Amino acid sequence: MPPQLTPSSPEHTISIVPVRCNGKEPPLLKQGVAELFQLYFDELLKLGCDLGMLQGFQSEWDNLPGKYDFLSRGGLFVVITASTTASLSSTDEIVGCIALRPLEGCCGEIRRLFLRQEYRRQGIGKQMTQAIVEHAWKEGYQGIKLESFGRLVW
Repeated sequence: MPPQLTPSSPEHTISIVPVRCNGKEPPLLKQGVAELFQLYFDELLKLGCDLGMLQGFQSEWDNLPGKYDFLSRGGLFVVITASTTASLSSTDEIVGCIALRPLEGCCGEIRRLFLRQEYRRQGIGKQMTQAIVEHAWKEGYQGIKLESFGRLVW
């Protein structure tokens, strides 16, 4: 089990960082997002979610940032655990992701909220949600939607 990650934990920190997929970021970052999307997809399958609703999932992670592009008022963020946050290294772990995509008008939708199972129930999801909401307000959104499968609510 991973260490409990709290603001007072000196040996580990979490960072919520934007992923722009613009070629200027370490390849580990995009690889980590792709891995999280795959884990998310696998978890949905295990829960018996309708495969028809999951069409296009592969192309979504193949074509990142896609609808989550910051230039289109979207956003994609990951949670990284590290002993240092100076730069992403192979010892850091990407443990969660959250995205925002624009809808019509001044509304956005929270998507791909996922956290590795061993990091859940530590307050990290709340921090991820706060980060994406702050980003949405900065982008000028007046409303945010979240759709979820009933099976995903604990």
